[in-house]
Amino acid sequence: MFSDWITYYWPQILSPFEIIPGVYNLPWLYILLQPLRLVGQYPGLILVQLLSILVILKLVHKLQLSKWRSMLVFSSAPVIWNIFMGQIDGILLAAYLSIPAISAFLFLCKPQINLGAAFAAIRKKPILFIAITILLVGSAWLIWRWPFSIRETEDLSGNLSFLIPPILVSGWNWSLWPWGFLLLPLWIRFKNDSGLAISPFLLPYAGLQSLIGLMLFAAKYFPAWALILTWLLFWLRWAWMLKLIG
Repeated sequence: MFSDWITYYWPQILSPFEIIPGVYNLPWLYILLQPLRLVGQYPGLILVQLLSILVILKLVHKLQLSKWRSMLVFSSAPVIWNIFMGQIDGILLAAYLSIPAISAFLFLCKPQINLGAAFAAIRKKPILFIAITILLVGSAWLIWRWPFSIRETEDLSGNLSFLIPPILVSGWNWSLWPWGFLLLPLWIRFKNDSGLAISPFLLPYAGLQSLIGLMLFAAKYFPAWALILTWLLFWLRWAWMLKLIG
């Protein structure tokens, strides 16, 4: 329980100028989180999760979800897993509630959940978005050599296995890469809200917690039977991920 927070996030907060193996987020995020050191590891975790719930609640209100649909969101596997693992996706979804400058920062922290927010920010303030991106990435490269400090270990050369969506073969990866690009027409139909749903599928990796946005989108636009089925499929896929079912 809370293994991601204990193994990755808290050590990174304690060592903000040394990138911990397994941490891929924009390093400036952990400079921003430095005040959590004043409260300690577990109070900091509780605070982050409470803020995550608050962000999700604000998105629920923004989407004007009914009570029963809201209950399905908060009881869904992505939200529960985000809390259980001590993850930060919930709080970073604030990009969909923020001004373009903050959305640009949060997008760089976790692109697989905030691509939709990034596109919205670019449409509103393109020059500002580009300037902030250059500033943050450039300074992160100078200080931490990020993102080149990230080392990927998977070798996809020599075969076509990368064409198989990871969600079908990997318990932990829920991405539809590279076939997620077929979902792009949804952007025309649903505008900004579709970014919540399809952002996780446009990059090679997305954890279960990264699909909170998809659950919110489903709660807004799916008919009741499809929403309940989506909720159930999330939990069944979670059980397969943990090898509870074969």
